[in-house]
Amino acid sequence: MVVGGGMAAHGFCRRIIQSPQRSRFSVTVFGEEPRPAYDRVNLSSLLAGRDEAELLLSTREWYEEHGIVLHTGRRITRIDLERREIHGQLGEAEPYDQLVLATGSYPWVRPIKGANHSGVFVYRTIEDLEAIRDYVATKQAKTSAVIGGGLLGLEAAKVIKDLGLSTTILEVAPGLMPRQLDAEGVA
Repeated sequence: MVVGGGMAAHGFCRRIIQSPQRSRFSVTVFGEEPRPAYDRVNLSSLLAGRDEAELLLSTREWYEEHGIVLHTGRRITRIDLERREIHGQLGEAEPYDQLVLATGSYPWVRPIKGANHSGVFVYRTIEDLEAIRDYVATKQAKTSAVIGGGLLGLEAAKVIKDLGLSTTILEVAPGLMPRQLDAEGVA
């Protein structure tokens, strides 16, 4: 049983398929998003007209061809270690023999007053990108701010710039990309 339907889960499935032990495993994947795993790194290319299907790492048919049961749009909310079950958001329970957690990352939002208001977004999924694009179009937004000047913050700023907004990047460190660049690199 694999909990997570993103790049890490897909990589795990590819390794299982290539394993000489493949016949020993029945694999089921539960992903929260409504589609199979896709390339998040190139998410912003959707704004340039790239088709969503081009980002898929594998189609649903690929999973079927390799005997992998793929459940999309199914968020797992609890693991019962004693009963060896996972539980979904609708209360459903699924038994497992071995469990792989490949849930990836979640965007951390600072506890700032107003962070839950309309017009405040995280940038991690196709749905996030669509929500930002729709908001900009319906509200005719002209300016924005991105909190965080790391790689993901800069990517989000590029997305917003590509939507035609002027963008300010707010970073607590003395320069951009503080985890990638030293003081000399920032200068």
